[in-house]
Amino acid sequence: MERTPSRIDPLHRLLGWMGEHHFHKRSRWLWKLVRLALLIGLGYSLLYPLLFLASNAIKPVYQNYDPSVIWIPRSTTMKNFYDAIKVMAYWKSLNTTLLVSVASAILQIVSTVLVGYGFARFKFRFRGLFFALVI
Repeated sequence: MERTPSRIDPLHRLLGWMGEHHFHKRSRWLWKLVRLALLIGLGYSLLYPLLFLASNAIKPVYQNYDPSVIWIPRSTTMKNFYDAIKVMAYWKSLNTTLLVSVASAILQIVSTVLVGYGFARFKFRFRGLFFALVI
C-alpha cells in the first residue's frame, strides 16, 4: 500500500515527511552517537582511577587532607615511592618473583620442546587425540 499524506503513521509524523533513506540515515547517526557516548563513558570509568592514583602518588601526604587540592598538587614529591619501596621490601620481592617466573618459564619451554619432538618424531596410536589435548 502506498503512503499518502493523509495516511502518515506517528513515526513519520515525528520525524517529518521523508523517505526511508532519510530514516535510515538518521538511525545510523543516532547509533554513532550512542556508541560515542558508551565509549566516552567506558574510557572515563577506566582512566579515572589511574589518573587519580597517579595524581595522589606524586602528592605530599599533607595535601591529601587539604580539600582545595584535588587533581593537581601544589608541590610534587617522590617520597611516597621511596616509602613504599622501603616498607614493602620491594627489591627482595622483585628478585624472588623474577627467579620463580624465569625458572618456571624455562622448565615449561624444555617440557614443551620434548613433547613437541615426541609428537613430530614418533607415530603412535591416538597421537591426534593427545595432540589435540595438549593444544
